[in-house]
Amino acid sequence: MNEGQENQETENVDIDLADKNKAKKIKLSYRERALLHIKAALEYLQGEGYQNIVIVGYRAGADLALDHIKPNVAQIPKRGFALVMVDPVLQAEYQTGIAEFFGKKFKAPILDIVNGASLESRELARERSIGARIAEVENYHQVSLMANQNGALRQSIVRRIRF
Repeated sequence: MNEGQENQETENVDIDLADKNKAKKIKLSYRERALLHIKAALEYLQGEGYQNIVIVGYRAGADLALDHIKPNVAQIPKRGFALVMVDPVLQAEYQTGIAEFFGKKFKAPILDIVNGASLESRELARERSIGARIAEVENYHQVSLMANQNGALRQSIVRRIRF
């Protein structure tokens, strides 16, 4: 054994596992984590060469999808991107200000699937529809589906999104 190897073997490494302050964990809110997941998923899909991207947001997830889209509205292409909101629960800024959010003549298609069995959902959907008309969103489509206990709603949603 040579002298260099001997010194390496006898050298002590001081690690204090009890000191938790050395590696502080960054705590992110649910919203921040979700936005990072959306961004990572889109980057992965683009890296894999996918050209058609559909973001599907269910209930409060639609709000998170809009949070992700907001800073990128001007870069959203007419083809190759679509937003599907399933019975969305949106913050007031998006619910009543969809015209300001999308701006004039947003090109990408938006499918807004509404739970027709809920009076509140229908009223909120009416607000979004009016806002989309004011904003002149060309490809905004709103569909009302009746929610029931068997799997018909899920099958109908999948069929609507696909086509």
